[in-house]
Amino acid sequence: MKFIPRKAHAILDLVLALILILYPWLFFTKPSGVATTTFLITGIALLWYSLMTKYEVGIFKFINMKVHLAIDFFLGLMLAASP
Repeated sequence: MKFIPRKAHAILDLVLALILILYPWLFFTKPSGVATTTFLITGIALLWYSLMTKYEVGIFKFINMKVHLAIDFFLGLMLAASP
């Protein structure tokens, strides 16, 4: 079942990666510590595996969409469970 078209998902991945990377400097008064590191690692990981996925914005095209969605799920769980 498809909720979001692949092209829209690809664009949302890139936008969310950018937001996660910039979030500490946009919304924290002193970006440092675990929270900043968590946002940076999550954003960079999202950007990295998005560029590796076989879809519209993927450059290297190694990861299929099912694996990408599984990584999305577990990365979201990790981000939700982080302090």
